[in-house]
Amino acid sequence: MTGTPECPACARSLTALSVVRTRQRWGGGEPRPRPELWWQCARCGWVGYQRNRGESLNVMRRLEGVEGDCPFCGWDQCCVVSEPWWSANTGVMAGRPGWLSWEVCLECGTSNQRRADSRPQ
Repeated sequence: MTGTPECPACARSLTALSVVRTRQRWGGGEPRPRPELWWQCARCGWVGYQRNRGESLNVMRRLEGVEGDCPFCGWDQCCVVSEPWWSANTGVMAGRPGWLSWEVCLECGTSNQRRADSRPQ
């Protein structure tokens, strides 16, 4: 696959989404793009990313309400989250087993693993 991928939900061409890290720039460095290729669909609202061009698309879900507000930069309704995955040792989460997901702010580019409320539906 080269060029613009198609939306997995509605088969329309996706639009590139610029996600730039604007926080935690040690030494005052310039903002820099996240390493993933981010995409969104103007028709149905789908959002996701590719690790590298040509690889499969990974779906992200937009968070709603207060949960969608970025805890790092404060922007409203800008956070997306991955599908949860099971981890036998959540490490930073006190070493307990549980479901984790990956949260990314589309405004400031900050990402973080978080404990998911439940397993995927």
